[in-house]
Formats: sequence, C-alpha cells, structure tokens
Amino acid sequence: MSVQNKLVSILNRISSTVTILLYAFIIVINSIFAYATQEDTLSINITIIIPDCTAPMAITDLNAVMKTTEGAIELNWTAPTEDGTVGNKVSGYIVKYATFSVNSLGGNTTSWWNNVNTITGLIINTANVPGTKETATFAGLDPGVLYYFSIRSWDDAIPPNYSDYDIKSYSVQASTYATDIVPVEPTGLKINVSTATVTINWNNMHSPPQLGYLDFDYYKIYRSTNGIDYIAIATTTETNYSDVTVVERTTYYYCITGVDKPPLCLESVYSEYVTGYIEPSDKIPPESPAGVKATLSSDRRNITITWSKTTKNIDGTPCSDLFEYRIYRSNTLDGTYSICGTVNPNKDLLWTDPEDIYGKIYYYYVTAIDTSGNESKPLMYVDSSYDTNTIFASLPDCSIITPNTANYMLYHNTNKYGKDIKIEIVRNENEESNGTLRSFDIIAKSADSNEIINDFVFDKSLTKIVISYGDITTYIQQNRFYNSMSGSEEEWAAKNLAVFWFNGIDWIKLDGDVDPYHKIIIVNSQRIGKYMVKISIRSDTFVINDIQPHDKIFTPNNDGWNDYLEIVYANPKDGLVYGKIYDIRGALVSDMTKGSVNNSLKWDGKDKNGNSVPGGVYIYQIEITGPESKIINGTCIIAK
Repeated sequence: MSVQNKLVSILNRISSTVTILLYAFIIVINSIFAYATQEDTLSINITIIIPDCTAPMAITDLNAVMKTTEGAIELNWTAPTEDGTVGNKVSGYIVKYATFSVNSLGGNTTSWWNNVNTITGLIINTANVPGTKETATFAGLDPGVLYYFSIRSWDDAIPPNYSDYDIKSYSVQASTYATDIVPVEPTGLKINVSTATVTINWNNMHSPPQLGYLDFDYYKIYRSTNGIDYIAIATTTETNYSDVTVVERTTYYYCITGVDKPPLCLESVYSEYVTGYIEPSDKIPPESPAGVKATLSSDRRNITITWSKTTKNIDGTPCSDLFEYRIYRSNTLDGTYSICGTVNPNKDLLWTDPEDIYGKIYYYYVTAIDTSGNESKPLMYVDSSYDTNTIFASLPDCSIITPNTANYMLYHNTNKYGKDIKIEIVRNENEESNGTLRSFDIIAKSADSNEIINDFVFDKSLTKIVISYGDITTYIQQNRFYNSMSGSEEEWAAKNLAVFWFNGIDWIKLDGDVDPYHKIIIVNSQRIGKYMVKISIRSDTFVINDIQPHDKIFTPNNDGWNDYLEIVYANPKDGLVYGKIYDIRGALVSDMTKGSVNNSLKWDGKDKNGNSVPGGVYIYQIEITGPESKIINGTCIIAK
C-alpha cells in the first residue's frame, strides 16, 4: 500500500480534531510524490501524537446504602474504563450529594450538579481496575434525612476528560436515608426534694454524643404519682429539671428519655426512675400579689382588677401550692373588708366586680392563699374612683396614693425596670420625739426579689403621701408644748404641723395640706425616702422654704447629682406661682417647671427650646399673683 493510502487509513481511525491538524501535512506529502519518479527512493519517518479526547464511561450502577454507624451512608459502584468502553482504570472520582433530587429540578441533571445547595462530598484521587467494586463512606450526615447522590470520574489526560453523570442520575437517582439510631436511655438520674420543688439531674448524654445522640434534640421528662402511669410534663436540653408543679403530701416518680431531631424524632426507652415525697408545708404564706391594677369600663359601671402571678412565699421559696386568689372589698380604705370574689391561679389573673358601681367608691385588695390555708397580707389597694388610684398603705399610719396617670411606674410592662414595684412603709417610732410626731421610711422594692430600687421616682408630683398625725393633744401634753398651742386643736394643727422630706443631706420643709378632721396631712410628691411630720410654725404668706443645691450652684450633666435647681415654697394663700429664668443681660431663657413636690419649681439648665445653656450666672424670678402679689429674684450658677 502506498504511503498516501496508509496515511488516509490512519486518519480514518483517529478523531476529526486530529484529521484537521494533519490535513496540511498530507498536502505536503502529495507534493513530494508528484516530483518523485518510480526510480526514486523516498524514506519518510512520521511520528503522530494523538491527544486523548475520549471521556471515561459513565458509571451505571451507583448505589447508596445505610451504614450501621449513625449519620453514615455507603456508596458503591463498578469501576469504569478510562476511554469509553475500553482502556485502563480512571484517575479518580467526584461525588456530590443533596437533600433534593434531580427530579425536583425538572429532571435537569446539570442544574442539580451545579446547584449552590448541592454539596461536593468526596473527591477521590485513586481508582480500582475496571470491573471491580468501588466503595466510599459518608459520615456526619443528618440522621434520618434522605440524601441523593451523583458521581463522575476523570482520566489521566491533560486536561482530564470527565465522564457524564452516572446513568441513574437521569432516572432513579441513587439515594437513601442517613442512618438514625434510637438513643440509649439516659443514665445517672438523681433527685432532690425541697419544700415545693423537685429537681432531677442526670448524665450528659449528648456531649460527647452517646449511642444514638448524634442528632440529639431534647430530653423528655415523665412523671407519675403511682409508678405505673407516666405522663410527659416537660422537655429540656439541659441535664437538670425543676418541677414546681408538685403539691404537698404526694409521692412523685420521675424518669426521662432522649429524643432525636426530626424527621424521625426517635425516642429512647425510659431511664431508671427516681422518687421523692413532698412533705407538708409549714405556715409560711405566699407573697402578696403585686402589679394590682384597676380599670373602669367606659360607662364607669364595672371595674376589673388585674394582678401579677404570685410565684414565691414570703421566705423566698417557690410557691408551688397556690390554691386561689381572693378579692376583698370595702367602702373605705381603712374599713372592714369582705371577700367578693375568687380566681383560680391557673386561669387569667383578672376579676370583674359583678355589681354596678356607677357613682360608688369601693376599695379592693387581692391576696394569695395556698393549699394549707396560709394567706398573704394586703399589699396594694385600688379604688373605683375616677382616678382608679393605686394605694400602698400601712394603716392607719400612712398611705401612698397614686392616680392612674402616674402609676405606670409600678408595673413591669410599663416601667423602665421590667419588674413590678412594691412600696414598703416603715414607721420609725424610736424617732418620734422632740417635736417629731411621725417618722416613716418609704422604700421601693422589686416585687419578685425584694431588691431595693434606689432611683425610683413617680412621674410628676401627682402621688399623694398621706400621714396620720394622731392625737396631738395627748402628744403636746406629753411633750410639754402647751405654750405653743392656742385655739382649737384643728386650728393649731393647721398652723404648726408640717411634713419634712430628707434628700440625703438636708431636711426639706414641704408643709402639706392639713386635714384636722381626719387628723392627716397630705403632700404631693414624686419622691420616696424618709418623711417626718414635725411641729413647725407655718408662714401665713408666700415664702421660699428651701433651695437645692443650697449654694445654688448646679451641674446639669445627668449624673444624678445636682442636676437641676429646685425651689420649694410655702403658699398658704394658694396664689398662682410662676418661675422664669433670665440671663445676666435680662433676656428670657426659660420658664421653670413643677418640681418633685407640688409646691416647688425647678430648672434643668436648658433654654425654652430644650438646649443646654452655657455655664455662668443666671437670674431666677418667682412671681406670685392672686390673693397676694410678690416677686422674688435671685441668682444661680451653672458650673460646667
């Protein structure tokens, strides 16, 4: 056969790509033959390097099977040849998997392979000889989840040729569930029983994971009162649980299980059980309900009382045996109260008076009672007046009355503390001598923890502090004040009794309104703290009782110390009082506003637009009009 024919025969057996590359070479050979005679001897050595353009055969039998190890799947397939149906072994494999199938993408295998949520699980750089079995194991998968797989191989060409996706990817894609194993039962269960709480704890089964806990979700707590019929009462991811729903004089049995995550949510068998007996409680009553609030209907014919859940006894232990709440009612704050309603503690904590109360004023309080009959004391009172006041009282000595426009500071869902606030009134009888008729500490505390709230103030000076001063005739006789008493007891009280408040440094005279018929004196104040009723002659004209700071130098920087100038005055003739601030050139800077008590004015160091003013000297002017006319000027200093 001629050289030309041999070349053509070779080209028929190689790829079209190589044919194109050698086409020019054949033309050159033909030209040489054209000039050669029969006698000419022509010797040509030809070396042809043919590139490998044939991809490995697509894998036909990819199979996925569950392993005995939790979260594992094994793949197996037959090793393909590297050049279609012929050749040696391939160079490696790439395996991808996802929790969705090719069919879920409309049967588009390429879209599935390139999807961002498809995970490249394995790249295997070795392969067995064609026709032998290949295996690969995936571990750490989510147990109980269905996974779909596809595989491709590549050869040793440069660049490598990749096979098509395995044949099953175009029909019934290789898939199976990652092995999920039933968790073993939890171990090491222990129990601790206190007055009203049962606490159980156990070994940590999921860190590191015990058998079946790779996909741990939670522990389930079961309880029984007979050791046979167990009911699930709670779930937790912790290794302890406190049961506060127990009741006294009862034996409880507890066991727990371990539960897997979805989709299978496999649950272990019961653990060993533990048991505990709840001893009868002592005579410690529950904490008084806090957060008591009254709301009138729009037609003012019905009143609804609400309160916060009682969770503790007065000694701080959990109140697990709460039986009911009782609502009491009276015609007067210090009158005789009777039960007018009860509420189950497992129901909504509210009660509506069934009586039409239009035009009537009643006083209410709520108590908590446990299964042993221990009942809390009254803590908060509310009334059915137009203001639906919230009242804290130490009857008959002192009461704190806050209208609904200012009582939001007492409730966890409207104050800045996120806690219900209770007000305690403590009488200091050891301080009631030498002209002091009454002495009280008024303290704000967190209702749930009894933590003292030092920065508590009511909004505006709308809260009334009502103090009973008692029988002053007896007091005056006992303390030899005959010479200071003239006229009737009522007249003397109105002229000679005043309320004082201690600001931490000085006693501030607030005066107050004397009600000699009820023998009480009332001041409007935002402040809690220490209050006294003292014998102190009142002025019969307008007078400034106190200025804070005393040196009238203040620093309005919101550090809680000398942040504003406050002037407390006596206004016996109930004149109209105005306060203004001027700079040293006489220009108006700002109006003064009502201070922390009703008979006070303050300035916060800002101009009428709310901007902080520069440091320096400023003039305050207090003007009184009405029954008496008076203007009082003075200076103050802002230090910056």
